[in-house]
Parts: sequence; structure tokens; C-alpha cells
Amino acid sequence: MSFDWDVKHFPTADSFRQYLATLPRSDWCSGLTVHHTVKPTVATWRGRESMDALGRFYRDEVQNPNGSKGWSAGPQLFIGSDGIWQGTPVNHIGVHASVCNSNRIGIEVVGNYNLTGWQPPIKGFVYDALTLLCQWLGRGSSCINGHRDCNSPKTCPGRAVDLDIVRLQVQMMLSVPPWRDIRVIGVGDTEQSVSLLHFGRACERNAVPLTGSEIGRVYRFCGELNIDAGAVLAMAKHEGEFGRSPLQRITNNPLNIRAVAGDTRRMVYKDAQGNHWYRFESWFLGLLFGLVYLKNEYGGFRQLQTLREIIPVFAPMSDGNVPENYIKSVLDDVDYMMAH
Repeated sequence: MSFDWDVKHFPTADSFRQYLATLPRSDWCSGLTVHHTVKPTVATWRGRESMDALGRFYRDEVQNPNGSKGWSAGPQLFIGSDGIWQGTPVNHIGVHASVCNSNRIGIEVVGNYNLTGWQPPIKGFVYDALTLLCQWLGRGSSCINGHRDCNSPKTCPGRAVDLDIVRLQVQMMLSVPPWRDIRVIGVGDTEQSVSLLHFGRACERNAVPLTGSEIGRVYRFCGELNIDAGAVLAMAKHEGEFGRSPLQRITNNPLNIRAVAGDTRRMVYKDAQGNHWYRFESWFLGLLFGLVYLKNEYGGFRQLQTLREIIPVFAPMSDGNVPENYIKSVLDDVDYMMAH
């Protein structure tokens, strides 16, 4: 018996999106079934090594008589801390949940979630994968279920996972125009998303801690650095509500930039968790520093320019962020600025 298994690794949501774009939509598939592996655990997950072991576990029992499932295929996706992995091709019918095999894609989340829910960075990869698959299938989040919904006594995807909340979160992510993006670094003066008038109105409307002259200076400095002023203002809102978050009331650090170890040139604040943040005398000075930081670190060193390139690195899932939510927040705020 042949075994349908083609291991591929997608370290980012965008790489998985690009892969799905090469595949015709699977007419046989009407939904997604979410599982948890229990074993391997998060701690014992080893990426390709684990995928190869899982393949051996699932495949034909004649080849692997000791402990094999004897299946002709396995689940389509596995999601670990290192990204999204394909087992059985995502556009092929797999084996994972009995009555749900013939019309649903099986998604195994690495770990045991009967006591605690998904944690970053796995949580972010799960939501990205579910959202991208719903988009690919042309379906809403109501197509998501768990193994426990497939006439099974199993608890998959875990007792601690509330699928109603999962579906609500995915539906919110689906409300963003598919993979819309804007350029943050590399814009010219004529390519700014918002005019100085709209930028100033946004600052006044949100009581941004800048004087009238500082608003103009920030906008012009953005132009000199070829950075989109609207996008940066929206990022500052997401990071700390324009200085109103507890951290920013202390640091005046609009983009919440962490301090480089050993940097004695600037003031540094150490929080209760031991994280170090740059600290500034005013929000204006902190914002100017943030602009230079974005230009040098992301536009220069990392060679990243668009919102979708920058945010997963600037606000990674490993820090507890959900990059797609961050991106949606910035896009929504820029749209509002443009219209008001």
C-alpha cells in the first residue's frame, strides 16, 4: 500500500500563503478539523525529525509492524513552534478523524491542550493557518470543528481550547482584505498614505502628546527618512495608546523599543519582568528615535519595507503578539486617517 506523505515546512504564514496560491481549490473539502498531538509534546518536537517519525507511525503496517497505524495517509498539517508543516498534501484527502476524513483537512497542533490553551508562538501559527485555509477554501470560520465533533470520544483539540472563541478570532482575521499590505519604509514624499492635514487631525483627535510644531516636524522627518507617517502613528497607537499605557507613561517610548544590552548612551528602564526599554525625556524625542530605529534596523539592516514584512519581526509571536491582529489594527487606523 502506498503512503501519501510529502513533508514541507513553512516557517512563516506568508510562505504557507504562497504555497496555497499554487494549488487548485480542493472541491472535496468543506472544512477543517483541529486536533492536538499529545505526543510529541511542545518540548519534544524536533521539526523534520518529528515529521519523519510521524510518517513512520502512520504509514502501512506491513512496512512498520511495530506500533504502526497502517494508514494510507495522515493528517495534512502539523503546527509547532517552528511554523507550519505539511504531512499528507493539503489538497489530498488525508486520514485523521474517521467520518471527517473525506471532506475535511486535518490540522494537528503540537502538544497537549486538555489543561492549558495554545501558547505563543504556536497560537499565532494556528490562527494564521486556519485563516489562510478558510480563505483558500472560500469559506467562513464556521467550517472549523474539532476531532471531538466527528463522532469521537477524543477531546481534540483539547478541553482548554474553546472553538467558539477560535472561530470568532478567525472570522475577525478574515475580515481583513486578503493579505492587504502597505509600504512603511521606502515611500517618497508623494507616496505618504496620509497628508499633513490628516496626520495633524489624527494627532489632535487622539490627544497625541505632541505640540503643533512637533506634529509638523515629525511629519517632515518621516518624509526625509522615506517612512510612512500614517503607518508609524498607527503603530504607536497599537503599541501604547499614544503614551497612555503603563509602560509608556514611564518610558516615553512610542514604539516600545527594547534597549540593546550594554547601551549606556541612553536612559534605560528595567521592568518587573527584567525587560529593558529605552527611556526618553519626552514622547516627541522617543518618536524621533523610533523613526531612526525603523529606518536603520528594518529598512537598512534587515532590508524590510512593507507592513507584512516588518510586523512579524517587530512584534513576533514569541513575545505573545498576534501579528495579523497588529497588521489589521494599523491598516484600519490608516484607512480612518485617510478618510478623516
